[in-house]
Formats: sequence, C-alpha cells, structure tokens
Amino acid sequence: MHLSRWLVAFFLLNAGFVFAGGFKSKIVTTSQLTITVPENRFLKITNFTQEGGTDRGVVGVTLSGDGGGTANVLTATRIDLSTGINSQNLPEIGSQLIIAGPAEAKVPPVAGATLLISYKKEPNEGEFKSKIITSSQLTIPVPEDRFLKIVNFTQEGGTDRGVVRVPLSGNAGGIANVLTATRIDSSTGINSQDFPEIGNQVIIAGPTEVKIPPVAGATFLITYQKGSNEGGEETNLIVTGSPTPAGTPIQSATPTSTSIPTVTPAPTSTPTPVPTSTPRPTRTPRPP
Repeated sequence: MHLSRWLVAFFLLNAGFVFAGGFKSKIVTTSQLTITVPENRFLKITNFTQEGGTDRGVVGVTLSGDGGGTANVLTATRIDLSTGINSQNLPEIGSQLIIAGPAEAKVPPVAGATLLISYKKEPNEGEFKSKIITSSQLTIPVPEDRFLKIVNFTQEGGTDRGVVRVPLSGNAGGIANVLTATRIDSSTGINSQDFPEIGNQVIIAGPTEVKIPPVAGATFLITYQKGSNEGGEETNLIVTGSPTPAGTPIQSATPTSTSIPTVTPAPTSTPTPVPTSTPRPTRTPRPP
C-alpha cells in the first residue's frame, strides 16, 4: 500500500517524466510520412538520418497563413558515408529544425534508402513563427524590451546566399549582415554525396527591424522567436586604484607644537693652502 501511494505521488509530481514520451521516431522506406502541425504547436525535428540510396532524403514543409508556401528545409544525415568502404571518412553532422504551425511536414521516400526521423510536437508557448520568403522582403520589428532569436534559416535554389540584415540605432548604431542561410540543395541532387551544411542561430536585441531580402530563384524558410529582454541594466563600478585609508587623529590633552625649528648650518671652514717650495737648480760640474 505504501509503495502504491509512493508511485502515484511520484508520477503526479513528475509530469514531465510521464509525458517525456512525446518524442516519436518513424522509419521511411516506401511510403511518404506526413506530420501535421496545428496552429498552437511547433514541430522540433531532432535527427533525420539515411542509409542507402543515391539521392539525399529531404524534409519538405508547407506553411499556411500569412507566411504560406512550400520549401524543402532539411536534408538527411547519411551514415553510410563513414561505414563499409568509407569507414575512414568522418561521420556527417546533422542539424535540428523547428517549424511553427500551422504546417505540414512531409518526408518522401528515396529509392533504395532507409530514412529515420525523430521529432516532437510541443505547445507553442514561446511564440515561434515560421515564414517562407520567395519574392518579398520579410521585416521583423523588435521592440526595445524584446530580443529576437532566429533558430533556423534555410535556403533552396538561387545563386546568391541569403542573409539576415540588422540595422541598429543609438550609440551602437549601424547596419550589418549577421546570418547566412543554410543551403540544403548543396547536398541533394547531383551534390547528394556532399556533406549537408550546418545551421547557426543568432540573437538580436531590440530596438531594431530585422530584414531578410529575397534572392532571385531562392526559397527561404526562417523560424524565429521573440523573447522578453528581462536582463535589466547593470551598473559596474570600476575601481582604478585602491586608496590607503587615512587614520583618524587622536586628540591629545597637551597640545603639541607643530612648528619645526630652523637649523642654521655651521659655516664651512676653508682650508689654508700649503706653500709649495721651489726646488734649487742642479749645478753642472766644470770640466778639469
């Protein structure tokens, strides 16, 4: 009875443990996998691997709403490029991806390949947003009390590389390109044997307006989140030297004279010069 109560209390108090099984893993061989993401959820893909096949597996995403569109956003990490005859090669490094709903993620099969994908759907309490950019610039305003976190920025197609541009105001003002897109088509198609690129993340503090201009022939997907910039201001006291504290003078009953006696230096005696005697000349003897 005590054990049963303990187990009930454990599971009730550790809800995260109970629902940690929200991760799902699927193997894709001959049928397409479709993952539906509702509006109030986001999809986190933690790993996407491939063994076999010639073409590289991809994850395609269709977004609905204002940022609607379709794009391939993630390539599979090939494990057979470092096994068998390639066992001396370095293993590939996979990327993770977040897609905010409403969306549908699709993983089509690849001839001769076995794909494995692991993912999790979570409540979108962090207000993640995903946008697809093709022909119009995306502008994201960031207020002074917020920061912007870009978690993934991918590109398919186009010749030039997509960038995230940030103009800042104030004393630290200026304009800078701060993030480049991760190209997924550099390891697909005729490049399917190439390593997939690794995506970076970036955080930008407001106030600013983040801009992602379009690139001819390219399709971008960007996922970002705005957070409250609650770090606050800090005042750092910079001490340049350590002054020696002065002692507090103690009053004396008998006042002490502070006058300093003047000492008259004794006259310096000048030594008397000693006369120098002149030597007598030496006589030269006469010849006989």
